[in-house]
Amino acid sequence: MKKNIFKSRRFKHGTLATVVTAGFLVAVILVNLIVTMLLDRFPISIDMTPTGAMKLSEQSIDYVKKINQDVTIFVLAEEKYFASQGQYFVQTQEILKRYTQYNSRIKVKYVDLDKNPDFTAKYEGMQLTEGDILVDGVNRDKRFSVGELFNTDTDTTTGYTTITSSKAEQVVTSALMYVTDDSPTTVGILTGHSEQDMTALESLLNSNNYDTESIRLLTQTPGEHIDTLVLAAPTSDYSDEEIEKLDKFLYNDGKFGKNLIYMAGINQPKLPKLEAFLEQDWGVQVGTGYIVETDSSRTVFSPRYILQNYVNDNFSKDLANPNLEVMVPDSRPLTAVYEEAEGRRTTTVMLSTNSSAVVTPENVPEDWDPNTGEKAARNTAILSTRTTVVDNEEKASNVMVFGSVSMFADGFINFSSFNNSAYTVNMFNILNNKEDNVQITPVALGGQQLTLTEDKVQILSITFYAVIPLVVLAIGVIVWLRRRHA
Repeated sequence: MKKNIFKSRRFKHGTLATVVTAGFLVAVILVNLIVTMLLDRFPISIDMTPTGAMKLSEQSIDYVKKINQDVTIFVLAEEKYFASQGQYFVQTQEILKRYTQYNSRIKVKYVDLDKNPDFTAKYEGMQLTEGDILVDGVNRDKRFSVGELFNTDTDTTTGYTTITSSKAEQVVTSALMYVTDDSPTTVGILTGHSEQDMTALESLLNSNNYDTESIRLLTQTPGEHIDTLVLAAPTSDYSDEEIEKLDKFLYNDGKFGKNLIYMAGINQPKLPKLEAFLEQDWGVQVGTGYIVETDSSRTVFSPRYILQNYVNDNFSKDLANPNLEVMVPDSRPLTAVYEEAEGRRTTTVMLSTNSSAVVTPENVPEDWDPNTGEKAARNTAILSTRTTVVDNEEKASNVMVFGSVSMFADGFINFSSFNNSAYTVNMFNILNNKEDNVQITPVALGGQQLTLTEDKVQILSITFYAVIPLVVLAIGVIVWLRRRHA
C-alpha cells in the first residue's frame, strides 16, 4: 500500500514547526504594530517617574476634554534637537503628546525656523525665536519661551543655572485656557510708590490664564477690563485722589464685582491715608512690628518664617493638596476691626499662626527676647467683603489683605514644599469667579529617567520590528531543518 505522505511523522512535525513559526512571527509583528498605534493615540503608557511627571493631572485632563475648537501647539525647533537638550525637555515632549491623546482637536507640530523662515510672518509682532512654543487658537494665540517651562536655580558663585522643576503642564494648560477663552481675566499691578517687585506673582498669574498690566494711579484710572488690583507694600502714602480712585474702582458704579489685593511689608513706613482706608472703609487694621513664632515646629529656616493654619476653608477647600501648608515670612500682624457691619460688610480671617506667636515691638531692640512677648494666634491674611444686590443677584467687591509681601516673592511662591503657589492661584480664581479652577504645581523629575531620543527610538524600533522577528525566524528554520532530517 502506498504511504500517505500527509500522515507521515516528518510532514506532521515539519508542517507544525512551520505553522507555529509563521504564526509567532505574525503575532509579534501585529502586537508591535497595535501597541505602537495605541501608545501614539491613547494615554495608556505607564509613568515610572516618582513624581508622576510624565502624565497630565486630572484637572488638565478634565479641561482638555472639553475643548471644542481646533488648537495647534507649535514647537519652534526640530523634534530631535529639542529632545536632545535633556530630561526636562523629554518630559515636556511627553506632556505635549498627552494633550493630543486626550483631545484629537489638539495638534502638536515641530517647526524648524531655518527651514521654514516664512512661518513667523503670520504672527507678526510676537517676536518668535528658536525654541519658543506657540499655541495657536481660534480666538487668540499665546507664545512663551522655552525658559518659561521650567523653574531654575542659579549658582551665584559659578553663574551656572540648573533646572529644578518643570512647569510644562502648568504653562501649556494655561495657554490652552487662554486661547480658548473669550474673555480672560486681567489683573492690574499698581505702581508709582516704590512697591515690591511682583515679577514672580505676575509669572504665576500669566501661567494660570491671567493677563497682567501695570497701572500708575497718579496718572491712570483702571479700565473696565481690570478685574483685580494688586498693591504690593508701597513705601510712600497714597494721595486723596488715589484713595478715591481705589474706592471708585471697588464700588464700580454700584455694580461691585472688583477686588483689591493688598500686601504689607515689614520695611514700610507709616502710611496714614492708605492704612486708614483699609481700616475705616474695609475693617482691616495693619499692625506694626512683625510676627515671631516661638514654637520651632511651626517655623522653617527662621522664627520669622511661619507655617500657617487655614482658619477659613474658602481658599483651601479646593486645593490639590490641602495638607500642604502655606509659609508666611516676615508678616505684620493683622486685626479684623469687625466681623460684620452695616449688614453688608464682613471680615473673615483666612490664615493665622498658632497661639504661640508674638509680635515684636515697633522698634525692636537687638537683645529682645521673643519669649517675653504676649503669645497668641496672629492673623496674617484677612478678607473683607462688601456686597450689594444687582438685578436680584448678589454682587461683591473684596479687599484681601496679607501681612506679608514676601510670601509672594520668587523664593517662596515657587517653593514646591509649601502651598503658596496653589493657594494664591486658588484665591485669585475664587475672587474672580473663574469657573475653570485649574491648579497645577511644578514637578521635579526626582531621579534617573529613561530618556528616549529619536535615535534610541529608531534602535528600539529596528530591534522589535526586524531583529527579534529575524532571530525567531532563524530559530524556526533551524528547528524545521533538524526535524526534517530526523
